[in-house]
Amino acid sequence: MNNPLYRVAVVLSFALFATSASAGSVIWGADKGLAIDGYDPVAYFTEGKPEKGRTEFTLDWAGTTWRFVNAEHRDLFKQMPEKYAPQYGGYCAYAMASGKVVAGNGKRWRLVDDKLYLNNNWLAQKLWEKDIPGKISEADKEYPPVKAKLEAGS
Repeated sequence: MNNPLYRVAVVLSFALFATSASAGSVIWGADKGLAIDGYDPVAYFTEGKPEKGRTEFTLDWAGTTWRFVNAEHRDLFKQMPEKYAPQYGGYCAYAMASGKVVAGNGKRWRLVDDKLYLNNNWLAQKLWEKDIPGKISEADKEYPPVKAKLEAGS
């Protein structure tokens, strides 16, 4: 994993999937009107896997629409959105550790200490998993100024 070509591949993959949120929202997918590409954030906790939400079970929160597989998941999220919403607005946790805003991927996920983290691709996920506590610590420091920029729409 210390191979320079490996790291170049990660950087290039981030460049392909870099994205931004709409002004006022810090949620990945808000610019398209649908949080985290339509994945049900509660399903990661209750089903242990990613599941696409359904159009009939939606909720507007944090400047965008969230989808859920059923009314129960929607209601759980409504009661405690901060518990179920992915960290860093659903942006890639690995990239956020470097202060970069890169789209998350609902299929590249992990629950850590009862928090949901998304990564952009399998390579970012593998690199993040090499030092999860360290990467979370780095991303936690980087996210506040990134979040402020996203809220400002810059």
